[in-house]
Parts: sequence; structure tokens; C-alpha cells
Amino acid sequence: MKKFVLSVIAVILLIWSPGNQTQAKTYVTTVYKNPVSVTYVWKQSFKERVAKNSISTKNIYMTEYDKTTRIPLSISLLKGEKIIQIKPTKALKNGQKYALVIENVKSVKGKVLTKPLRKIFTTVKKPVAVKPQPAITSTIVKTTNKTVTGVIAEKNGKITITYDFRSCKDQEIIEDSSLTASQNYRLTFKKVPPTVSLFIPENYSEKLIKGKNKLQITEKMKEYKAQMGLIRMGGNLILEGTLTDDAGRVKPITLTFTLK
Repeated sequence: MKKFVLSVIAVILLIWSPGNQTQAKTYVTTVYKNPVSVTYVWKQSFKERVAKNSISTKNIYMTEYDKTTRIPLSISLLKGEKIIQIKPTKALKNGQKYALVIENVKSVKGKVLTKPLRKIFTTVKKPVAVKPQPAITSTIVKTTNKTVTGVIAEKNGKITITYDFRSCKDQEIIEDSSLTASQNYRLTFKKVPPTVSLFIPENYSEKLIKGKNKLQITEKMKEYKAQMGLIRMGGNLILEGTLTDDAGRVKPITLTFTLK
């Protein structure tokens, strides 16, 4: 019995002997600080021609960092057979950490060309969708007794602003108006109704800067004491024009003054 126990202990020691344990691979690790695109194509160069039968997804593989599931890759030799091209068959995840391993690559003469390589990298974060800022963010018109806030709508690049003056009295005068722009624009009115042609000539144009702008056409209306009753004679007032930014991009704009 004593001999049996000693034999079992000897077998256990033999099994757990350090000389019988698999040695962990030593990798030449490169950590990339700058994130790469989710479709980034990797290229690994060598001084000698690479044996085509020594490259496959068995010895060249990619995983999420600290995970084991391998990501499908397309691996090929470029012209001259000294460069291995490696690319995922589909886009990687945004903002994710990955590891690319290249090992046991041989030359056409059967020589191992490099120590095992490991490349640690992160993909770029998914870009945050930025909602386009409206061209005109706010606008008001002041009469003798009231301040009217314009209702702004922008759809498919077209801007409409509606002011409701139905509660204003006929003797009231438009004294002030302003537009708050999200950037610099050139405001031009092309179609001007006859009832306001005295104050707003055809192709009237003025520069709007980013921020709040006091409209110069209102100064003319105030100067000529344009009463609401006079303007009402022509029905609802509609001004059609354009906003042109510094890059030359044009947006149609329509101002509607509801009077009746």
C-alpha cells in the first residue's frame, strides 16, 4: 500500500513538473494610440518573399481584445509577395478595442520570417449626428402697440416665416423688426407686392450677420408711417426672396404677414 501511494505521488509530480507545461508565447506587441477606421486595411511587410501556403486565418487572426472569437478576414499577398494585406470581410464595431495576431509566417525557403506579432488597436467612435441648425432661429416685428413673434418653418431647404397681425389696429405702424441668423447671409427680396413697393423695392438686398439683425426695410416703413390699414388694402402681405450664405449656397425664403 505504501509503495502504491508513493507511485501515485510520483506520477502527479511528473504531470505538474514545470518542464512539462506549455510555454506561453512571447509576442512583439505594438499598441496604436490613434484609432483606425472600421474598414482599415492592415499591411505587414517582410524583407523576403512570403510563402503563400504559410498565410491563413489559422496563423493570422483578429479578435476583440481579451476575447477568443475570431473575426472573418481576407488575407492576400500583394505584388512582389513581400507584403501581406489583411482586412476584415465586414466593418468592425465603432469605438471597440481589437487585437491582430500574425505568427509563423514563412519565406518561400521555409524560414520563419518574424517573431509572433500582436497589434492592439481601437476603432474610431461612431460620429454623432449633428442636427443642422435652422438658418433663421428667431424673428419679431414690433408695431406701435404690439410685438409679433414670427413662426419659422424650414423644410427641404425652404424657409417660411409667418407673422400674425390680425389683432393689430389699422392705425398701428410697423416700427421695428429683427431676424436672428445662425450664420452670415445676404437677404434679397425678389417679388414685392405693389402695396409695399414704396418701402421695399424690387431686388431689395441687405447683409445679415450671425446673430440678431435689425432689418433696414423696417426703417423705411417707419419713416413713411406705413399704417396697417393701408397695407391691409392689398390683403395678406407675402414677400418672397432668398438667403445666400458666404459660400454661395441659396435658400428660398418667404415672409407672410397675415393681416385679415
